[in-house]
Amino acid sequence: MAKLTRDHWWLWGQDPNSHHEMTNSDGKIRLPGDNKMTPEEGGKFFGIHNMCRIGMFGKPEPPFDKEMDKLVEFPKVAFSIIGDNGSLRNDNGGDDLDDVLQLVDKYPNLVAGVMDDFFSEKRKVVYTPEVLKGFADRLHAANLDLWCVIYEHQLLEENIPWLHTCDVVTTWNWVGSNLVNLEEDLEKLRGMMRPGQKLYHGCYLWSYGDCREYTDEEMLYQLNLYKKWVEEDKIDGIILCSNCVADIGLKTVDITLDWMKENVAD
Repeated sequence: MAKLTRDHWWLWGQDPNSHHEMTNSDGKIRLPGDNKMTPEEGGKFFGIHNMCRIGMFGKPEPPFDKEMDKLVEFPKVAFSIIGDNGSLRNDNGGDDLDDVLQLVDKYPNLVAGVMDDFFSEKRKVVYTPEVLKGFADRLHAANLDLWCVIYEHQLLEENIPWLHTCDVVTTWNWVGSNLVNLEEDLEKLRGMMRPGQKLYHGCYLWSYGDCREYTDEEMLYQLNLYKKWVEEDKIDGIILCSNCVADIGLKTVDITLDWMKENVAD
């Protein structure tokens, strides 16, 4: 049985205050407070060793050397090649792969390129499985992996061709009320994945889909379940989201910090 350590954890690092700019069908996500914590500060705050540096609303902009300079103390960094849906330069076939590959020789802690929000209907037209195969081939030539993001509402058989192209799958539960389906969703996703793929489970501190903070019970349920899955080798690690909500007064942050002290080995 695996033991949960800090090496199993990654931080989903994005520009400060970017989550306050997010919207859904009802308007703003309605996060409280004002977020100033940077990704590198967030990693140190939570004691997380590994970093996913993810584009949000087009930030950061290439070249990315200045961003990687801030992350030299993190043993492993996965960097966006396709940012969130608000990163418009990544729509219509645009990507940041060339700029990420230029970092390889200078930053040995760079381990992967990440595609965020590419399962949208608009982006799937452009980023076909063949295009993704090209991404994977170029990343593999530089000894980097290709990562993708998939949400609970995207666990559809039609997405298998895209999913199979990636080395690492990260899965996220967008709506807090859907946490009750986590075990069912994991089984479904595992059935869609090919042998050899790694799986990291995202862990939110705020329920973006229904614009609210998790209850204490919901937060602890997530954390305990993900720990169990790591120990049972059902998932390879956990990605915490994120520095963008770590300093705005959420109780879930304190719950997570206390839980990590008790349950995560150095």
